[in-house]
Amino acid sequence: MFNISDELVSVMVLSEKENDASESKKPKSLPFGGSQTIYEKMLAGMYENARRLNDSYVSRSIEKHGPRAVLLDVGCWDGVLTADYAKAAKAQKILGIEVVKEASDKAVQRGIECHALRADVDPWPFQNESIDCVVSNQVVEHLSDLDHYFSEASRVLKKGGILVTSTNNLASWHNIGALFWGWAPFDLTNSSRKSKE
Repeated sequence: MFNISDELVSVMVLSEKENDASESKKPKSLPFGGSQTIYEKMLAGMYENARRLNDSYVSRSIEKHGPRAVLLDVGCWDGVLTADYAKAAKAQKILGIEVVKEASDKAVQRGIECHALRADVDPWPFQNESIDCVVSNQVVEHLSDLDHYFSEASRVLKKGGILVTSTNNLASWHNIGALFWGWAPFDLTNSSRKSKE
């Protein structure tokens, strides 16, 4: 288990599968539109700093556990960060899953074998135990069926493979600022069927 945490973001390698038989993703600034107050500009800057810090933590986590020949970025958007993750992993094969077809097409143009599908609903088009590293940065909080996501990630990971996932931290400064100003935190809540059983 590997854990890096900070007051702004938290990143951890969630799973290291045991050796047994068993353009970037985030916008460059917040979409406030119109004229922004000084507080909105300050909050946007805090968000951007947290995003950059988080991206670097994810890359460092991958690099620390590398090299990894086959990398899958779930929620890869246009593939810009995926290329950074592949470099950190020293990956020879770069795969992606992205729900937005236009973004998936851009990732394909960047040389990523990207599939446009819903990672929490659709079967992943990869063989069992075929991937060395699955990464998803700021994605799981948008999924409605985490059980499917983690089941598919576990299925496609090779023995000794790693899952690096990052989700936002409600206690981060940009979320505290949002709550202070009466806004909702920046990402949706995730859910699991198992938590309701």
